[in-house]
Amino acid sequence: MLSMTKKPGCITLLALIMLGVAPVYAENAATTAQDNAVPGWQKTCKTYAVWGEAAMQAHQQGVKLDRVFERANQPVFDGIRKHLLKIAIDAYETPLTASEQEQSKVRREFYNDVYLQCAKQHLHSD
Repeated sequence: MLSMTKKPGCITLLALIMLGVAPVYAENAATTAQDNAVPGWQKTCKTYAVWGEAAMQAHQQGVKLDRVFERANQPVFDGIRKHLLKIAIDAYETPLTASEQEQSKVRREFYNDVYLQCAKQHLHSD
């Protein structure tokens, strides 16, 4: 069994990370002339990927899954909550890693995997 040392403020860090996704999602929902150059599906995929990276970080730091689910219950996530919960579950099914370097790699790969799957789904549906 992998021994994970919890760092002080881990829950606070989770709150900041997960709350950081809400502004990204809200920002993506507001459109400007400049935003129109970026397809909506790319904004959606980025939101999912940022959420996935945050969920993976929480998992790797030993935060309980129900805490992550609580963050998905923010009103700003109405309409995409089910997708966020599935992404969090996928993150928590990933094995824990020991070193910070490995954790960073796992977070980056998970971000890319979530974005890639989202992009494939949107591009195949067009």
